[in-house]
Amino acid sequence: MVSSRSNKERRIFFPWEGRGSVRRFFARGRLFTVFSLAIFAGFLLSMARRERHAAGVRRTVLALDAVRPLVDRYLLEQEGRCTTDLAHVRAALGVAELPLDGWGRPLRLVCATADQGEPEQGAKYVLMSDGPDGLPGGTDRIED
Repeated sequence: MVSSRSNKERRIFFPWEGRGSVRRFFARGRLFTVFSLAIFAGFLLSMARRERHAAGVRRTVLALDAVRPLVDRYLLEQEGRCTTDLAHVRAALGVAELPLDGWGRPLRLVCATADQGEPEQGAKYVLMSDGPDGLPGGTDRIED
């Protein structure tokens, strides 16, 4: 028996292969969908970056709040003499380790002196993180 149809091999074509082209795959209706998905993916990446930064700021504020009482106690025990190295504070108080900022860097302690215009009522200090870029004194630093 002879079949009426040709005996050519039959194949299923996906939209992106064979009979059409890439241009045909991205026809009018599909092009809008592809662009919409690309814009949505960009939006999600932008939101993830913002949330990662905000989480780092929150962790840094918690670390600053945890270290501030230790620095105050150190200043009381040292009769107001301030140090710029938090390792001295840790060693003097017998603390195992101090928390890091939200980006895994150590916190910074800056002591104010009388020649900087601060009053001489004990040693004043600023406890800070260098922020996400890690550069000291940058505009993204976080102070407590």
